[in-house]
Amino acid sequence: KLLAVVYQPQSGCLLIDGQDTSQMSFEEFLPLRTKIGYTFDYGGLFANRSLLDNLTLPLLYHKTFSFDESRERAIGLADQFGFYKKLAEKPATVTGGLRKLTSVLRTLLMNPEMLVMDDPFLGVDPQNVSRLIKLLNERRASGEIQHLYLTSHDSNWPKALECETMTLANGDFISQAEAA
Repeated sequence: KLLAVVYQPQSGCLLIDGQDTSQMSFEEFLPLRTKIGYTFDYGGLFANRSLLDNLTLPLLYHKTFSFDESRERAIGLADQFGFYKKLAEKPATVTGGLRKLTSVLRTLLMNPEMLVMDDPFLGVDPQNVSRLIKLLNERRASGEIQHLYLTSHDSNWPKALECETMTLANGDFISQAEAA
């Protein structure tokens, strides 16, 4: 949550591009915020909105795309991930895996430079996990995603995404090289 600047540190400061985020107003921080994608652990979707509305909400809020463009992008991604026919449903009526997938895809629709994801594949069906890994790897290879941080209890995901693995043990981060 610190990496995604959802929280500020209790001491010290958090710098992004050399700028202290704690000293920024909401308006000053907003251009940086749109470059950071953060996925919640099964949260973050609005219960009273359809999956389509949840997917397009950040695009419309930040005025990234027009209403029609936002819907077109969201519908295309839902079709690619096989849940086009469920776009009118509300989060409570779909599986936890589809809620998680919707949360991750909503973040990806914003085209962030940095992704911070809390166990992004937990509960997602294997076919869509493969699609997500492919999409993330493509965006990383193109330079669209420059930084990727994820938490997971499953060591397969960092390997599939070709990420450096760090382990949190007793409050300290240990790199893969230090653990060996």
